[in-house]
Amino acid sequence: MDLSLFYAEVLKHLEASQDKMMLDMVIVGLIAKVQHKLIWQDKSEMKKKIALLLREKCYEFVLAEQDVFEKDYMTLYPFFVGVDIPFDERFKTYADIARSELKNHSNIDTSERVILLELASVSLFLMGNHKEALGFYMTEVSKLHLYDSGMLGRTQFVLDFFSSLSLPFEEVEDIFLSMFNPDNFFENEAPIRRSFFVWAIHQWWNVPSFFNHFGWLALYARWREIFYIALEKDLDFAIYVQFFIYHMMGNSYQSQEEWKVFNDEITKKAEPYYIEYGKHLPPCKKSQKKGKKLIGILKDRAVQNSPFKVEYSFLKAFLSIPELKGKYEFKVYLMGFVEKSDDDLEIIKDYQELGIEVIDVVSVLNVAAFKFYTSHLSRAMSVREQIIADGVDIILSPNNGYGISDFILATRSAPLQVFWSHGNAVYDIKGIDRRISHFQPDGGFQFEQFSVPMDIERFYNPPVTSEAIFVESNRFPHDKVVLGVIGRLVKVNNEEFLSAIAEVMHQYPETIFIAAGHGNYDSVREKMDKLGIGKERFFMPGHIDAHIYGHIIDIFCNTFPLQQGESLAEYASKCKGVTISLIPSMQKRRENVKRIYFQDDTELYEKYCPQYNLKVEDLFHIGYDGVFDVMQPDTREGYIKSIGYFVENFKNFDKFLTDIKNLRMVYEEVERYKTNQKIKEMFSSF
Repeated sequence: MDLSLFYAEVLKHLEASQDKMMLDMVIVGLIAKVQHKLIWQDKSEMKKKIALLLREKCYEFVLAEQDVFEKDYMTLYPFFVGVDIPFDERFKTYADIARSELKNHSNIDTSERVILLELASVSLFLMGNHKEALGFYMTEVSKLHLYDSGMLGRTQFVLDFFSSLSLPFEEVEDIFLSMFNPDNFFENEAPIRRSFFVWAIHQWWNVPSFFNHFGWLALYARWREIFYIALEKDLDFAIYVQFFIYHMMGNSYQSQEEWKVFNDEITKKAEPYYIEYGKHLPPCKKSQKKGKKLIGILKDRAVQNSPFKVEYSFLKAFLSIPELKGKYEFKVYLMGFVEKSDDDLEIIKDYQELGIEVIDVVSVLNVAAFKFYTSHLSRAMSVREQIIADGVDIILSPNNGYGISDFILATRSAPLQVFWSHGNAVYDIKGIDRRISHFQPDGGFQFEQFSVPMDIERFYNPPVTSEAIFVESNRFPHDKVVLGVIGRLVKVNNEEFLSAIAEVMHQYPETIFIAAGHGNYDSVREKMDKLGIGKERFFMPGHIDAHIYGHIIDIFCNTFPLQQGESLAEYASKCKGVTISLIPSMQKRRENVKRIYFQDDTELYEKYCPQYNLKVEDLFHIGYDGVFDVMQPDTREGYIKSIGYFVENFKNFDKFLTDIKNLRMVYEEVERYKTNQKIKEMFSSF
């Protein structure tokens, strides 16, 4: 947008305005529709001239006529930032009156509060106090119930305006710190306390320039202190705040050490309060029943995410084993975390088609209390009561820090309670009897391990049309070697990883990189710019279809230190490219390969290799010192060298992919057999 032309148009119409209707037309028809970030950044004399004229028109046509400012008048805010204009006392009276009414009259309905907060906010920046105006507006609007009919479209307006304004998080960090000041937070009434958190997670978090920004981490200490106070004053609110902290912080955590801090400072702090509350609740049965046992899986919600794919594949495999199907039955208990997303009816249907009943006792609560404001204690109690009423023998919980699931485990809701880790190695709360995982998480407890035979054709390698691949690949330069990664950008946004990628790209100008996933785009872009890789070679397309991009990326560069999980497995299953992963020790990996082929699984490989016209010795060398050895270096320098090796030998890709496919075919047969045996062994001990 050419600001000078836009300013000229605004100035022309402003000067011609003779009343509020004409002024409204300028604001709604011109100013409200532009990218406000450009105005906010500008410091020109023309912008100052418009600001002074807007001030006069707003006073003459609105306040002097005893009228009020509608919501679109907030879009004038960027005109009053970065310009030196004199303080105007005329607006102070209106700002003071509106603020006084809001402070001293708690019984004012929402629609009136909206009018008053907009009158105060607009008056503040018109008189020359734009910083106070922003803080007041964000704080006061965050007190309002998100679903109240009196909001009159403000919810979407706030999100749209702040998205257009695109303020740096640093501009609003102090506002949030003040909003969540534990010293006076509980002076607010209970609905307002909840709304502060609801607005943070459902409005402010979704402003693109705030989304998953590391600045949120600075608020952790204040949220933690509010949580501690709530544990003493209001357990229901505390359970909600625990979910909030888990969600907000978990999106940025990159290590087991960070999750250990969360467990120590949040989960373990809540533990005695949940246990004490549970002493007054009906107990679960003392022991498992003889005969067919009921396993209850505790789920945050029914959606197709990585944990669901693993769990569904596990259940499908489990129920295909005759010896187990006759001894166990499953039910899925939904905890109703609508704060994350609604349940997907198709996913519920998937469970049902496996013969698994999905129990939902919380959706009625979520509807009744307007979704994001539902009592988390009521949800926890309802789920727990149903688990006990159904006589669940074993709880299988793939959760690691939600207040609701912690409450259910800590209050002992089944004779045997099992934590199933999908990556967290340090989660701990009283009530966990056993720990299982489909891989060994590093740096924490020991887990009973088993493999999951993934439903590859459904989840990892579904059919994709060549047209879809062609259309999507046309977004990027042709005749390039495509490096890339698929997954949340929080894992990509690491200096050591990005510098390694940049080093490769400088060495091989024929490469481009695709970082596909949601996250803090600006932070990643800033790092790559400093490393000398511009947006013409480093692409961030946002949320994409991973199955299409699995056919576009040639070399999947697994992130470090926090590595990819499901997205890496999905990509590798397609056998359309190579993967590079930094591992702890190449020597130990080779020793493991030798042990697998010539000691642990010799008979299985000798059984399955002939079925594919392959020799055990050939597969061994592919895994031991062939392409798989190159794909798994154990140093940063080796990581860079491995990527370079495949770039230099790009013409030989077909040979690499053939080796990868051959090894994977036999490996999957062997693992399927071993998995069934391990599952039978493990569950027989339950």
